Amino acid sequence: MNKIRKREGITLIALIITIVILLILVAVSMTMLLGENGLITKAIQSGEQMQIASGKEEIDLQVLDIVTGKVQQGESCTLEYIKEEIPKRITVSIVGEKGSPLEAIYVEYKGYEYEINDGFIVQYAGEGSYTERPTLTLSLDQTQTGVEKVVITAEAEIIEGTIEKIEKPNGQKESGNSTTYEVTENGDYTFIATSDRGRITSKTISVTNIKEKGIDLTGLVTGEDPGHEHVYVNSFDDTSHYEICMICS
Repeated sequence: MNKIRKREGITLIALIITIVILLILVAVSMTMLLGENGLITKAIQSGEQMQIASGKEEIDLQVLDIVTGKVQQGESCTLEYIKEEIPKRITVSIVGEKGSPLEAIYVEYKGYEYEINDGFIVQYAGEGSYTERPTLTLSLDQTQTGVEKVVITAEAEIIEGTIEKIEKPNGQKESGNSTTYEVTENGDYTFIATSDRGRITSKTISVTNIKEKGIDLTGLVTGEDPGHEHVYVNSFDDTSHYEICMICS
């Protein structure tokens, strides 16, 4: 009986040791997979680096194409021109600028930020390395339909720093954190807020409640003069023309 108990005791100790070893191996494996230098972490970082490099290459190609186009026209290219042109070619957002005259612009492309300097060199700006962007709010003073004009109010704020200026849809820049803009036609109107650190936010508002202008009949020749400009109420044929034209009738 003593021998049987002794064998059972040895088996239990061996089982405990095995479990402990397995737990250690699991912990080591998890660290190797999920730790700061783990395989999964490195794979994610590698994927991000490839995306960053790919974005940089795409922006590089567009900048080169813009500069080459200006040179072929016999003109010199400026950073201001690139700032205006590059959003028309790829889906980048201008999120910042530096210097006056302009020394660098910052663009956001596919979730990453890049710097384009005045030598037209593109480089990754680093995630969140270029401070906070302003918050821009746009509102209309009137929302009912059929109005003659609408005043748009633009207000910008930022947690760190101050708002340097707000650019209106007509290109006029106004210092401070708020401005107004009167419009008399329906359409889309874009405002751009810039912080004292060069950080930029743009926002567009659609105006659709302004009364459409009617037909202007001023200066039209009345009567059955074949030289006048006809204004038709609906479809017509040769025999019923003078009954349908608003000027002829």
